[in-house]
Amino acid sequence: MLVIGNSFVEHYVDQLAREMNMPSGARWGNHHTTEDFADFVRHPNILECVRVVVWVTTEHHLTCFKPLPAPIVDARGAP
Repeated sequence: MLVIGNSFVEHYVDQLAREMNMPSGARWGNHHTTEDFADFVRHPNILECVRVVVWVTTEHHLTCFKPLPAPIVDARGAP
């Protein structure tokens, strides 16, 4: 399990891992909301062996996506 989010994650990631009975990793702190999507595209190995992703964010962050790199946008084609 990978838990992603800002400071909210710090307070309950260990309890969540116990309740789900799964080993967990966490990516939390500043810039660990929508910014992590770009990291997954650039470094897909981050998600190796991850079966569950729990993304913790606030409504504010749902509207602030980091732009994708130009080569990815070009490969995607027209929106």
